[in-house]
Amino acid sequence: MTQNQIAQNQATSLRVRVEATGERPRGWAWAIYRDADRLLIARSRSLYWSHREAEEAGSDAAATVKRNLQLRASRLGRPHPGEE
Repeated sequence: MTQNQIAQNQATSLRVRVEATGERPRGWAWAIYRDADRLLIARSRSLYWSHREAEEAGSDAAATVKRNLQLRASRLGRPHPGEE
């Protein structure tokens, strides 16, 4: 598997999971995982008042991670994922 294929796979298989932490007063956090191997990519602290707020922030963070992976692939002189 080439580095571009790896970057493409990493970028397309990200998922966000919202977790109730039980901490007060803000008891919600997000975590970004790579589906293929369930590798934890990033996790927030308990900063969010609601499940929805954490989910939206996690989705934004996952989009940033995806863009960074695409930039990494392009810096290697390869096409952006999905443009092969």
